[in-house]
Amino acid sequence: LGIVRRCTLLIKIAPTDLNGILWILLPRPGCAISCWLIIISVIAKKKFLYNVTSILGMISAVIFFAYPGVGFNHTILLFENIYSIVTHAIILISCVCFITYGFAEFEYKNIWKDGIVLLCVAIYVVLEMFVLKIEPDPFYFMPGNDVEEILGVAHNLYAVLYVAFMVVYINAYYLISKFCKKKKEVKG
Repeated sequence: LGIVRRCTLLIKIAPTDLNGILWILLPRPGCAISCWLIIISVIAKKKFLYNVTSILGMISAVIFFAYPGVGFNHTILLFENIYSIVTHAIILISCVCFITYGFAEFEYKNIWKDGIVLLCVAIYVVLEMFVLKIEPDPFYFMPGNDVEEILGVAHNLYAVLYVAFMVVYINAYYLISKFCKKKKEVKG
């Protein structure tokens, strides 16, 4: 689907500059980055890639389906809507499968590997925002984003809440995994 969408956009928009081509070809929002991470993790077959993919992909897909009207905001569903809905469903299913089938393995002793991948994603996000200028806010942390407006809070408070939420959210994977392993040890 991603290839079809990119080919369609290249034909429809016919960009004449490098920035326009990069806007079409590179993953821009968090969900597109998650799609590419799914592809990379399946090819590389590394636990730390499955971990980060599951963490970022799950939040991207859940927020997409929780946000009212996303993808379902037209009387007639357009290709972009169908692409979005199907892609986010695939992201969600892939991430759940990575976790339930044991491809992802959340252990605090290896969290540094996951941290390196998260840092690489953060560097890519900064590059796409400030160097390539192809996406203004891929993970909704900049001032004036939709989530900040829905919550109705000042950006300073939003930034603190964002960081706190992400720390709790990411740690939840490792804590739940640790709890499940201890429970298996007690039963076994």
